[in-house]
Order: sequence, then C-alpha cells, then structure tokens
Amino acid sequence: MVVPTSSTSARPEVLVVGAGPSGLMAALSLTRNNMRVRIIEKSPTHRIGQRGAGITPRSQELLKALGVIDKIMGEAIPTPMLKMHDLHGGLHSGKIFEITPYTESTSSIPYPNIMCLGQNNLERILRNELEEAYGVTVELGTELVTLTQHADYVSTKILKNGVTENIDYSWVIGADGARGIIRKQLGIPFTGETSNVDNICVGDVIIEGLDHQFWHMWGDAATTLISLRPTETPPLFNFIISGQDVDREGFISTEGLLQRFLAEKLSAPELRFGALPWISTYRPNIRMVDTMGTGRVHLVGGKLESSTPSDITDRPTIDSAHVHSFTGAQGMNTGIQDSFSLGWRLALVHHGLASPSLLATYGEERLPVIKEMLSQTTNLLNKNLRGQAKPSGWRREGNLLQLGINCRWSSIVVDQSIEDSHLQDVKDVNPIDSYGRTDGDMTVRAGDRAPDVSGLRLLHAKFPTSRPRTDPHRLTDVLNGTHHVVVLFSSDIERCTATLALLASYPEDVIRSAVIVRDGEILPPGSQDPDFIFEDAEEYAYATYDLENQCDVIVIRPDGILGGVLKDDKGLMQYFDRILNGSQTR
Repeated sequence: MVVPTSSTSARPEVLVVGAGPSGLMAALSLTRNNMRVRIIEKSPTHRIGQRGAGITPRSQELLKALGVIDKIMGEAIPTPMLKMHDLHGGLHSGKIFEITPYTESTSSIPYPNIMCLGQNNLERILRNELEEAYGVTVELGTELVTLTQHADYVSTKILKNGVTENIDYSWVIGADGARGIIRKQLGIPFTGETSNVDNICVGDVIIEGLDHQFWHMWGDAATTLISLRPTETPPLFNFIISGQDVDREGFISTEGLLQRFLAEKLSAPELRFGALPWISTYRPNIRMVDTMGTGRVHLVGGKLESSTPSDITDRPTIDSAHVHSFTGAQGMNTGIQDSFSLGWRLALVHHGLASPSLLATYGEERLPVIKEMLSQTTNLLNKNLRGQAKPSGWRREGNLLQLGINCRWSSIVVDQSIEDSHLQDVKDVNPIDSYGRTDGDMTVRAGDRAPDVSGLRLLHAKFPTSRPRTDPHRLTDVLNGTHHVVVLFSSDIERCTATLALLASYPEDVIRSAVIVRDGEILPPGSQDPDFIFEDAEEYAYATYDLENQCDVIVIRPDGILGGVLKDDKGLMQYFDRILNGSQTR
C-alpha cells in the first residue's frame, strides 16, 4: 500500500536516517538552527547496551552548546582506575594505575576528563531533549527503502508499519551505518581492512560482589583477556573477553556459558554472575568513506562494528562514514563532532545564507580527522588485544581527549596572525595534523578549537547566556551551536564601533558580537552596542588569546572552531565572504 503525502509548509525539511548518537546530534543541531527534522530508526526498539561509553572533553563542550551537558554529567561517571589481576587468582590485586588521570577544570578546558556513560543512556538523554524541547520523536520501526536526488529536493520511499510513504525532503542525512542503504545508493566506496584481531566478545553482565570503584582486568590477549568495566548503573559491568580459548559463539548460543567461564577464569567464589542484558561478538573493521556526501545527501557518524547477531545480541553497530576499533573512546565522539560540523553548514545553505559549496568544506575538514582517528584506534587495538599487551596500552590521555582536533588547512578559515594568509601558504606553515599540535606549539590559530576562558564578568547582554547574569562567566556560555560569535579584545571605542557597524550589515540571525575589555577598563557608550560585553576580571582572556601580528579579533564558529584570527575589518569581511557568499545586507 502506498500513501502519497501532500505538500505542507510544516513538513520536515530534513530526514535523518538512524537514531544513534550521530543521528540524534544531527537532529538536535538542525532543530536548534530552525530546521524541521524527521528522524527515523529501522530497529523496532531503542538500542540497549553500554557500547561506546567514553565521552571525550571535546564532545562534552559540544553537548554543553546543545544544552544537555548538565543532564549527562548528572549520570556519567569518571573513567575508573584499572586494577590488574592474575587469571585464576581471584580478586587479589596486582598493579593499579590510572587509565586517564583525573584533572580539575582549568580556565581554557572546562571539561578535562573522559567521562563514562552507556551509549543507551546517552541516546535516551538526547532523545528526551529532542522530544521535550523541540517536539521531535524518533520513529522506530521505520525504514528508508530508496532515495532519489533531484536538483532541489530528495524523493524518498519509507516503509513504516507495513505502509509505504513517498515523501520529498530538502535534505537527507545518513547515520544508518555502513551497511545501511544511503551510502550504497550514493555509490560511495568504503575502503579499508578487516583486522585479524578476532575472537572477541563484548557485552554487559550483572556481577554482585565486585568492587565497582575499579575497572578490573585479568590475563592477557595471548591466552585469555577479561576486562570488566563498572558502569553508571551498579552492579552492571561492561565486558570485553578475547583470546584463543574464548568460545564467543558458545557464549551467545548457550545460556549460562559465559557466566560459568567467568567463574572458572576469575576463581573468585564471592562473586555472583547474573543476567546478560546485551552480548555480541566483535571483529574490528577499519574503514572510511572518501567523501562525506553528495548533492543533498550527507553522511555522519562512526561506531564499532560487531557481527553475528543472535537472540540476545543487538544488530551490528556501525555508522555511515567510518567504522573502527572500539578502543580509545574515539569513534562515537568523532561521529558526534561530524554531526555538529555538518549541522551549522546545512542550516546556512538551506536558509539561503550560504552557497551549497559550503557543504563541500564539511568533508574537507572532517575526512583528515577520521583518517587519523582510525590510525589512533587501530594502534590502541594492537596494543591492547594482541599477544602480551601491557596495561599501559589502555591509557587514555593526550590527544585522545580530542581537544587538539583542528582544521587549520580548511579553505574557509582566515588567519591574519600568519603574515601571508593565502590558503596555500597556511598549508605550508601548518601541514595537516588533524589530531593536534604534535610539535608542542600552543599558539592559537584559525582552525583550532577555541580555548575557553573563565573569570569573565558580564557587563552587558542583549541575549541570555547559559548562566545567571551575576555569576562569573565563561566564554563558552555564549556559544549555543547556532551563531558565529565575533569577539573583540579591545576597549578602543573607534575600533569597536567600526567593527560592530560592519557586523550589523550581515544577517542578524547569523552573528553575535562580544567585546572583552581588560580588568578595570570600560567600553564607553557608542553608536553600536555589542551583544555582550565582558570584563576580563581574572585576566585569563587576554592571556589565553595572546594573538600574534596585532590580531585582536576572533571568530568562533557554531561548532566551537576558530574560523578567524584577525587584525582588521578586511580580514573579517574575507572570512564572512567565504562563509556567507555575499549575504551581506549593506
């Protein structure tokens, strides 16, 4: 039965296919940017299982911009310390060490630690936000059957409850997995390899009597490796079991076999092994696309790949743009960042404020990051799950926090702190180092994550921030994933007035302005008022943004990336000409 759908102005403009973290983040980003979204999920039920539980500091910053970080931090737990045990040695402890050292917040890094929250619970929080704040509900048991691109729309055939719907959308976002229909219909290859690290079983198990303050590990990958990570919902533990004598198919097909295996290998009679809410076999695939989309259809996301579903396993968990090893808390976070990077671009193009060519820069910026992510996670896989793996291989710090991820090479960033900021020269000065600053250079450049700043005193605000007005503020309190924020480090009234007048000539829904004055300074009243005025009360702002070559303006994109490091209005115009494609109103 085919039901034609009538045209209506309230019809969704974007179809998001797949309701994992990447799809949900894409839907949230787009709805916040005033786009009507429909999100569908082929599975008849919401996913269960911890899966990719690590949320990196960079993703936490983006989740703050979406307004959900407090809910997430209210449930998430820090990455626990690792306690090593001998096989058959019970709970007698060997070495204890930190997987990721716990760090206090700083001015520039508000969320310094990888936090653990099961993917099922993260998805629940994102779904609830999408429904409660925007009235968008994930439609389960709803499958995209075909799509056809046209010049100004995408026609789709969708199967829901046995009824086929023919609906046109302006855009389609594929978060439906490497095995999903969208990548295949676009004809985008998925190149890479399948790792020869196999015989791995992953899942969740109830264990009574095991200390929930530690991540426990027994043995090594040469024979048997057992990893039991505590979750935010005791007494549930997430497990990874690998090795030559692991009967992963038997664990799935034979009830109670895994629990008996654990009891025998751990030799800890005080432990009681209960239900398996989720279990799956796993073999790593290391693959990625060579383009993030074409025309009006774009891809986001990456998860680990599992295989061999059965009665108590979930379907394979892979997303559309990349599949990877589960090690390192990188893949899900990379997918979250994909979605955020695409969302603001798509909204500008859809609303007629930017050329469709802006969408090409999505892949230009993200593909090098994905490539490096695959390299990082594959190296970790080889350290952790091959032969005599060392405990130190499980450390998660440094660039795995993803704070150094950048796009300094992007064709749409403008950096006047480099004398000659033509694109090729910038690439020569800053060759692609997508995971960040391996040379130790901490200079702020266009294309970097915008460092946060704390200790700001709010003097003036035209719009709400994420804190009460009288509280000390952070720079990220004015970032909401929808606007470019232009920040002037100056109290010179003529300088500020001229720049603010220029900004006023652009569409008002695109840009917000902020002026940061030094401690004790004021910004005299002028003909143009910024949206926000802050005093650098604790002197962090001018220290953090100690810009070179007389630069005193930064442009922070909706995804928290520094789009511009600028010294004059010519540079500002150059930046927005690249983004808005002549959308100036003057």
